[in-house]
Amino acid sequence: MSDMTSRRVPTGPILEAFRQHHWLPDWWADVPQLALEAALELADLDPRRLRLSPDGSIDVLNS
Repeated sequence: MSDMTSRRVPTGPILEAFRQHHWLPDWWADVPQLALEAALELADLDPRRLRLSPDGSIDVLNS
């Protein structure tokens, strides 16, 4: 898990996912907020289903 004290988790789907799962991927702050929010919505707010691909896109894995 990334150092949550150095970055503030923005409100909305990202914060809701963090509250539910108490975890965000290490790269959460390195991708555009809108892209992460959209991916979380597709993943039903489950950050464990997200993978950062080598090209910088966010993949959503099936549950």
